[in-house]
Amino acid sequence: MVVPPGQVLREARDAARAGDCPRALSSYEHFFDRALQDQGEDHNYYGVRLSYCLDEWARLGEKYPEARERLQTKASVALAEFEATSDPERFHDYQSIQDHLNGTELVLSQFIAYHESNQELARAALRFMWNRLVEAKRWDICSRYLDDAEARYKVVLKKFDESIELCITDPSLGGQEFAQQIKRWYVLDAGHLLGALQNTGRLDAASQLAATVASDMKSRGHPELAAQVGERAAL
Repeated sequence: MVVPPGQVLREARDAARAGDCPRALSSYEHFFDRALQDQGEDHNYYGVRLSYCLDEWARLGEKYPEARERLQTKASVALAEFEATSDPERFHDYQSIQDHLNGTELVLSQFIAYHESNQELARAALRFMWNRLVEAKRWDICSRYLDDAEARYKVVLKKFDESIELCITDPSLGGQEFAQQIKRWYVLDAGHLLGALQNTGRLDAASQLAATVASDMKSRGHPELAAQVGERAAL
């Protein structure tokens, strides 16, 4: 019988609170490995898997070294699988794990290495590295990958819509706190795309994106997010 991912995550949290670190580790790892396969049609645990699960797993590792070691192994395996298959989701796993292990700079260095030596892998990983490149103000690299800005924004909006739907259908995942995090993700992603267009001289495309953001957020009842996107772009 397949145990629902939400139940597995709750079991991990209960075990962590009870101080049963081995059981908590086992449940967090099970959730990470199986959540997407076992989620069914009514839930989407994509964001939860790479945020709440890894955050709690990393905190478990602060008092239980074996948990941190298992995370480090997961990162290495994910990177090897990415290089073998060019599957961007494996790079996203690697990136997310390293972020929770304080390895953010290592991830950026890894992407730049791909950019300089393996364009296929760089393009496969790009959508998960875009914000890092913008934050580092690597406009030279950003400029090379702005040919599909419209498609990239569609991915940002889809992530927002799907995450909000999950937040509403399963309040136990974080409720309003999770909803605010989803909004912050959207502002960050859309703002960085807008900022990259502005800083690489693509002003017509930037103006069009700003208008699209305003329309999308107004229709979804979050008009204030459009202004926040503009503020993020100016940073």
